[in-house]
Amino acid sequence: NYWKRTTDSFEHYSLKNKTLNSDVVLSILQNKEDEIWLGTWTNGITIFNTKTKKFKELNTENSFLNSNIIVDFLKDKRGRIWIINYFAGVQVFDAETNTHENIKLISDIDGAEVKSIYKIFEDKQGHIWIGTLNSGLFKLTKDENHWISKHYSTSNSLSNNFVNTIIQDSEGTIWVGTQGGLNKYNSESDSFKPITEVDGLRNDAIKGIIDDTYNHLWLSTENGVTRYDTCSGNFLNYDVDEGLQAKEFIASSTLTTSKGEYVFGGINGFNIFTAKDVEKRKDTLTLFVSGLKIFNKPVLPNDEFGVLKKNVSQVDTLIFSYDQSVINIDFKALTFRHPESVNYAFYL
Repeated sequence: NYWKRTTDSFEHYSLKNKTLNSDVVLSILQNKEDEIWLGTWTNGITIFNTKTKKFKELNTENSFLNSNIIVDFLKDKRGRIWIINYFAGVQVFDAETNTHENIKLISDIDGAEVKSIYKIFEDKQGHIWIGTLNSGLFKLTKDENHWISKHYSTSNSLSNNFVNTIIQDSEGTIWVGTQGGLNKYNSESDSFKPITEVDGLRNDAIKGIIDDTYNHLWLSTENGVTRYDTCSGNFLNYDVDEGLQAKEFIASSTLTTSKGEYVFGGINGFNIFTAKDVEKRKDTLTLFVSGLKIFNKPVLPNDEFGVLKKNVSQVDTLIFSYDQSVINIDFKALTFRHPESVNYAFYL
């Protein structure tokens, strides 16, 4: 679908109207102003001309492709196109020389070739980062005519071996979203620091990451959207009641528009917003003590327990005798907006 924002309408391209060779599109790359590469499921690559509305196909029968399932693309700084074949490895195509190269990734864990590739990203230094479905992350560095790879996995700092997304923020830091948390790269130690639900993350399945200009990372997950403050380490969570299309989002389905808007794709559509326009309503909550029990028996004012002289909701202090050792206190926050999101804490 092509969304015309000026008219708020969609133009549909499909196998049925003969504008595409497949209805299942997994990845998109704008190679030239009027040329879009579409990676499909089982039909290879469709190269679509947006002016003529015509397309040509690349597949395993008529081209160098190792697979007809194309899950991701990257056009690097030299203009080469990196092609991620589902369970068939990585290929690099140079249009100027009309040549291609197959890149092998070897696991440091068992020495086997890794072909379950899912995501690719180039950082500002020209390193190529490749995320896999179950074998962690690779960093490729060009050394003369050879690619040198470094393998990161749960055995050496990565929080999870299933990589969904990779970005580099405005400060130059690499962030990796996995099915088991967010990971911050430390270039000095050449290792990752995991950030997970234990640290306050709403959900460990990080599907997409967008960096804004306010030291925040916007994270789409399987349980809503989280804004992570990279300076303070604080989290702010957003849910369906605040406008999300659904709790669950699609891996790597993110976009920053030319107007600075952020787009996250999910299972029921997509959300589009700007960071400065998203305000989190701050409720002032009042804690209400609604009940008191001793030895599982309700305590009432002026009863035989001798603890209350008025309703428990009206007292500030409770004093118990030494033999009143089994106590239940019922309490709740007075809010009708997201009561399930209220966290309570107490100490003895």
